[in-house]
Amino acid sequence: MSKIKNYLHDLLLIVAVTVVGAGVLSLIAIVITLAIKGRDPVSLMESARGILFLAGSLGLFLSSLFLIRRQKEMRLKFEHQWQAKFKVLRPLPVLLLASAGLLSSGALWDLVLFYR
Repeated sequence: MSKIKNYLHDLLLIVAVTVVGAGVLSLIAIVITLAIKGRDPVSLMESARGILFLAGSLGLFLSSLFLIRRQKEMRLKFEHQWQAKFKVLRPLPVLLLASAGLLSSGALWDLVLFYR
């Protein structure tokens, strides 16, 4: 039972980090677009969608590089701090799930743009 609880803790932490990260990235993209293009709502949503797709794609690219390397060679410098936050999951699944969450957030923006 405690292993399931630890998995749920890690997954909820990933979801929280992904939601906050998507919000911060969207806010940064919206502020930059406001400064450059003005208050056009379509361009604001497109910039938020684009930055989320970019960040999610880069995360998936990084995780593919981690998969190419051998797992034995990958040692964390701050492994004790990592294990304090994530009890079960290693860095690769966390990066994969967070990147998928960012891509899903971008897909939500895309859905809003499509049905506006």
